[in-house]
Amino acid sequence: MIARSSRSALSGTVSIPPSKSVAHRLLIASSLGDKPSVVKNVGTSDDVKATINSLNALGAKIMLSNTDANVTPIKVVNDNPKLDVGESGSTLRFMLPLVRSLGVKRPEFIMRGRLKDRPNDELIRVLDEHTVNGALRSGVYEIDSSTSSQYITGLLLALPRLEGTSLIILKGDVVSKGYLDITEDILKAYSIEFTKHNTCYIIPGMQSYKALDTKAEGDFSSSSFLFTLGAFQKDGITLKNLNPQSKQGDKVIVDILRDSGVRIDEKNGEYKVSENCKYKPLDVDLENAPDLAPILAVFASKVHGVSKISGIERLRIKESDRISAILDMLKSAKIDAKYEDKVLTINGGNPKSGTFDGYKDHRIVMSSLVLSLLSCDDGESVVSDIECISKSYPNFLSDIISLGGNVECQHGKATSLN
Repeated sequence: MIARSSRSALSGTVSIPPSKSVAHRLLIASSLGDKPSVVKNVGTSDDVKATINSLNALGAKIMLSNTDANVTPIKVVNDNPKLDVGESGSTLRFMLPLVRSLGVKRPEFIMRGRLKDRPNDELIRVLDEHTVNGALRSGVYEIDSSTSSQYITGLLLALPRLEGTSLIILKGDVVSKGYLDITEDILKAYSIEFTKHNTCYIIPGMQSYKALDTKAEGDFSSSSFLFTLGAFQKDGITLKNLNPQSKQGDKVIVDILRDSGVRIDEKNGEYKVSENCKYKPLDVDLENAPDLAPILAVFASKVHGVSKISGIERLRIKESDRISAILDMLKSAKIDAKYEDKVLTINGGNPKSGTFDGYKDHRIVMSSLVLSLLSCDDGESVVSDIECISKSYPNFLSDIISLGGNVECQHGKATSLN
């Protein structure tokens, strides 16, 4: 499916969807809990549905009511489950340790898109080292943490249920540290004990998750597209359902844009973002928030001068090769950019309308659509693979239209407008 769009003046208020990262963790913890509970505001994204479906396949009973999840924990484990994890890397990497901690003998994982090509060897290696007759055993888990923090989260969620004490020793530079902070807070909320010493977690065994009714907070990653749109709107955009005290790594979008000159005012959890007269080019390291790179590339395309974005090499192994996709997106908008020596350099100023390949990647699709709405000419743009936004932000198009965005969806393939 494609979207046809053009330069738009936007204003109004949007309620930001729930954080997938938080919802995944809350649903897993609740499914391991000691009684039924309700997790509000988990949303309806494809990735969250993949986690719900996988937990149900293992023996939980999770029912969605609008965007709330009623969770009955796993009591009897299904020994022959089919876990359809879709394209969700988080779901897969959290389920791999979980199924072994539950002693599941014959799990079948169904992966879609590029997920099967994304790296999991290091996680599988440490799991194999501690698995006996299909069941995970406590012990010392030494793991390279320089590829994904999701490996660590998966272990942190699974190991407290084992019989003995376990240690997780992190080797290499820890990436996306903010996501581990989220995991730690959720473990504490569910009465799971652990001790952290620099690069080592100590996790006592034989622990039980104490269920509670809770709510997933709004997603700063999804909000980044609206923050960027609002940065170039005279009347501004107001964003609701965000937690100013959140530990989400992508919350750094607020600081990055403010440092560049964007006006962002926050009161009682509502952010008003609006244009300023002049912006500074970016010079940012996104090692702990690489998913922001596509939309910050869009922001940089609108700012006169040379912006530099580093710390994004891991984007090669996402839903698409996002570095190549970003360069293609900018080229389609007639913006000069290059990626050399692990630095994305963007000579911004006047992005044009064009034909954008979404690369079947939700973040590239949404970034391309934002770029089309911010184009400096009156031409029409075409963005492909619009259906991919359901992975993380199903209501993105309707939210954009409610703000006044000139967007129309059609079935078909993107063709050149030239």
